[in-house]
Parts: sequence; C-alpha cells; structure tokens
Amino acid sequence: MKLAVALLLFAAVGLHGQAAPETIVERLTHAPIPAEQKAQVRKALETRDYRAAAAILVRAIGANPKSADLLVLAAQVFFVDNNPANTAIALKKAEKIRPLNQDERFTLSMAYIGIGKGVWARPELERLAAADPPNTLYPYWLSRIDFDEHLYDAAIARLQVVTKSNPGFVRGWDNLGLSLEGVGKLEEALASYREAVRLNRDHRPHSPWPPLNLGSLLTKMGDLKAAEELLREAVGHDPKLAEAHYRLGANLHKQGKEDDAATELRRAAELDPSATEPLYILGQIYRNQGKTAAADQVFERFKELKKKRRGT
Repeated sequence: MKLAVALLLFAAVGLHGQAAPETIVERLTHAPIPAEQKAQVRKALETRDYRAAAAILVRAIGANPKSADLLVLAAQVFFVDNNPANTAIALKKAEKIRPLNQDERFTLSMAYIGIGKGVWARPELERLAAADPPNTLYPYWLSRIDFDEHLYDAAIARLQVVTKSNPGFVRGWDNLGLSLEGVGKLEEALASYREAVRLNRDHRPHSPWPPLNLGSLLTKMGDLKAAEELLREAVGHDPKLAEAHYRLGANLHKQGKEDDAATELRRAAELDPSATEPLYILGQIYRNQGKTAAADQVFERFKELKKKRRGT
C-alpha cells in the first residue's frame, strides 16, 4: 500500500505537538535572531511560504552555527515543507550541541521514515517507547517499520497492544488489518478494517485508507458490490487519491461496468502519471470495446513506463 507519506507524517507530528505551524511561530518568538528576521520568518509562515522561511533560518544558522534552537526551528520548518532529508540533517547537527528532547527525537524518527530509512528510525522509536510506555504512537510507528520489513507477526503483536490501549486509534486498527491480511488471516483482517472504517466515519478529517483497504480486500474476496460502496467512500474522502480511483476502477471492471470503470481508471492515471496498473486495465477495456487506436495508445504508454521502471 502506498501512503501519502508527507501528510501522514505531518499528522503524526502535529498530534505530538512538535512541528505544527502554530508551535513553530511560538518557538520563533524565543529564537536567537534579530527582530527583523523574526518578522520575515513569521510573515513567510503566515503565507505558508516555508521555503522562504527556511532560507532565512539557514542564513541565521550561518551566522550562529552553534545554536541548537535555531537548528531545531529550521528542522521544524523543513518538515512542514515536506523536506525530511534536511529535517534529519538539522536535527542531527542540533544533537551534537545538546541532547534532543522527546518531541525533537520523534520528529527525527519521522524524518528518517520520510526518506525511507526505517532502519534508522527504529532505534529512535524504541528509545522513545522505553522512556514513555503509555504512548501508543511509538509502537504504532514501530509496527509500520515491521510491516515494511515484512515482519507481519511483530507488527500484529504491537498493534494488538496499541488498539487495546487506544481503542479509538483509527490508523492502529487499519494497519492491524493490513498486517493480518499480510499473514492470510482474512476474517480477522476484515474485522479490524471494519472497526477502522466505523471509527473513521466519526473522525475528522476522514481518512480514505480504511474504506480503501476494506474495499480492496472485499474485492479480492469477490464481494464486489459491498466493496464498490466502500471504494466510493474512499474516493469521497480524498478525490485526489489516485489509488482510490484505481481500486474503484478495477472493481467496476470486474462487475462489467466498463464505461464507469474507464472513467475511474483515466482519473487514476491523471493523478499518478507514473502508475502502470490503471493503464493496463484501461487498455483491456478499450480493446474489449473495439477502440483499437485508444487501446494501442494506452498500451504504448504502459510499455514506456515499464521500461522506465526497469531503467532500459
């Protein structure tokens, strides 16, 4: 499953309070920089021009390279600007000056995950979990690393504890479903997904992933109509999520609703031009409808993307 990593990580850190924009503005008040620069950074943050804010802070760090507070502040701005690599670099530099606090270390672990370095994030999260056992956010993210490393049983064990301790944690139930599905425990996975969907409907903002994951599994199990309703729910929660349109298109194709399926698959391809899966099914639909020229065009694009992935 491909997630919208930047939004998910930002939500995680926002929940923890460390990198929310309002927290950055508050921290800026005490930053060791001239009032004029503070005003410039504040204005950039208010307009969400995070790159401009980061550029000002980088210049300030150049004039005061031993300020851990400036480095942490820059890391927070880098993070909300979806730049996990620079986030990690700034925090590691700050750590050489003074120990990171709990929130800063969590941001560092999220930055590592953002650059695909779960192996670096794991010891940071384990350290945090040992220091704060009641906090379910740390074992949750450790379970995500377990899942990515195909350690499904370990992920299940963590998530069962997480959901028992925090039964309203939507993503905990959703990822427990993914892990159970990974080991073939489909009925248990369905139950976990259904709980995630139930909770998600009362949660704001709604996540598209619980209905998407449940709908995808029901599609695999042949309950196409029930799956379609859930996949439409996922699209409704996030109309710009290519995966949701693709899964809905694939479901409609299996039901023989070819025109509707083609609409969803075209939208998926528009939203994610690098995806091959919607193109393959769309090409099949066009071919079945006798639209030879359209099918040839789609399959040619499919082949080009496949070659690009192989690097040939």
